[in-house]
Amino acid sequence: MARSMATTVTTASDCSAIVTGALGELMVSQQLTTRGWTVCIPMVGGNSSHFDLVAAKGDLVHRIQVKASSRLCATGAYVWGTAKGSGAKTTYSRGDFDYIVLVFVAQPALYLVMPIAKVSEIQTVKTKVNGKYWPFLDRWDLLEPRHDQPAGEC
Repeated sequence: MARSMATTVTTASDCSAIVTGALGELMVSQQLTTRGWTVCIPMVGGNSSHFDLVAAKGDLVHRIQVKASSRLCATGAYVWGTAKGSGAKTTYSRGDFDYIVLVFVAQPALYLVMPIAKVSEIQTVKTKVNGKYWPFLDRWDLLEPRHDQPAGEC
């Protein structure tokens, strides 16, 4: 991925984080593609945009932020950093993207799909099976058009 090559790697942990992030983006792209979405990667170098992928299906377009982790705590909690920046971290705000997908890249892989409102203003998501964020497990349907809303006037 061209975006990762523009990033300066200074330590082994930086390299590991870049590989985990790239793997997460590929895994989410594959999930979206198999669900009929066209997936695009912003052509902005490095991490200068607040979203990693653009997913389009028909007239529907979503900006998606991907956060990947292979971190599982001894307590059984899955953990993702959800802030932006490489030094001092800052939280995302509602205008930065539409949806976030938290992907656990180790096997078995899991995906938490949620609107930005669920993670804006927090820096870490930590959840156990059946925890606070577990209802968002594999909620790819949230990206689909809502059919329960009345149609607009012609």
